[in-house]
Amino acid sequence: MQHVFTYIDYRDFLHDYYNERKREMPWFSLRVFGNKLGLNAAYLFRIMQKQEHLSLKKVPSIAAYFSFQPVEIEYFEALVGFARAKTDSEASIYFEKIMQLKGGVKSTCLDSLQYEYYKKWYYSAVLAVIGFFPVKNNYKQLSKAVFPQISTEEAKEAVELLEKLKLISRNEDGFFERTHLHISTGSQFKSLAVRKFQAEMIRLSEEAIERFPKEIRDISSLTLTMKSDTLDDIREILKQCRQAIISRVAEDEETDCAYQVNMQVFPVSDVQKRQEKT
Repeated sequence: MQHVFTYIDYRDFLHDYYNERKREMPWFSLRVFGNKLGLNAAYLFRIMQKQEHLSLKKVPSIAAYFSFQPVEIEYFEALVGFARAKTDSEASIYFEKIMQLKGGVKSTCLDSLQYEYYKKWYYSAVLAVIGFFPVKNNYKQLSKAVFPQISTEEAKEAVELLEKLKLISRNEDGFFERTHLHISTGSQFKSLAVRKFQAEMIRLSEEAIERFPKEIRDISSLTLTMKSDTLDDIREILKQCRQAIISRVAEDEETDCAYQVNMQVFPVSDVQKRQEKT
């Protein structure tokens, strides 16, 4: 059984523990496990199936069963709080605590590095710039190639993170090149990190209206009335558009600039339910 510090979702920890004990002792049932944790078997099953959440009040009894040390109790409690978080800001607080507590524990998990990648907009910008700008140890020049300009320290920090994530590597001449690997998906925190990244990019797009002349940007908007169900069709249209843009860019044998393409669709009114005609 893996240590609790290797988990980001407390429900995976409980599920893996149960399955392992079940293999070792066929008599070990959900009812037995639930009784030991002070939980109803049906409730425990729904928790492990990620249909419900554990109450923070139940953490002490679970900690007692697993004989958690104080730091492990704090970590498990943070996992529960993170999973139960209702807002991005609340989830961020718990996740930062998880990473802080996890810091001293060796783990093959790259969650903390992947989360860091999405925290700052310029990490992805530096990755894009490395696709056409020669980067060795010239961090000051690299910082000036990113717009809005970042500091030399931020440029170096970005390169170090990208190298740890294996998104870039040095070639025989010592210059960094993109590896064409991608950030893995599926982590529980991924949606949180991506939302934070997207919010930052939307902020930059707002500034771009004043920062760049119209010749090197394209910003437009539509305000429409439509059926709420039509949103699914628009999502598909935008998906095809993104794929077409990626295919077109892939045709470029050489590149000389990094662009950010944002697409946003959101309501600017309450969704009104249609009343049935009588």
